[in-house]
This record gives sequence, C-alpha cells and structure tokens, in this order.
Amino acid sequence: MPDRVLALDLIGLLSVSLIGLYAIASGESLFLDAAIALALISFLGTVAFSRFIEWRGEEPDA
Repeated sequence: MPDRVLALDLIGLLSVSLIGLYAIASGESLFLDAAIALALISFLGTVAFSRFIEWRGEEPDA
C-alpha cells in the first residue's frame, strides 16, 4: 500500500509540473491556478493515506 501512495504522489507531481510548464508557455494563468489546486489535493491525499496506514498499523515491507 505505501508503494501505491508514493506512485500516486509521483503522478500528481508530474501532472502539476506539466500543467505549470504549459501555463508558463501559453501565458494562461488559469492553468497555473489548476496546478496549484492539484498540488494541494495531491498533498492532502498523501497525508490522509499516510495517516490511514499509520492508523492501520501496517509496516512497510523491508
């Protein structure tokens, strides 16, 4: 489960980066707002998943 959370966080980071680059290239500030919103949602999702994993008491596979 922690690997999946990390993968989703990476996908979110790449999406935010691509949207941010497109916003700079096109000059549209709307896309920059969307990138900021997606970054916030991605961060909150990662925090929620990590707290859920901690609450469940699941240890990462070593």
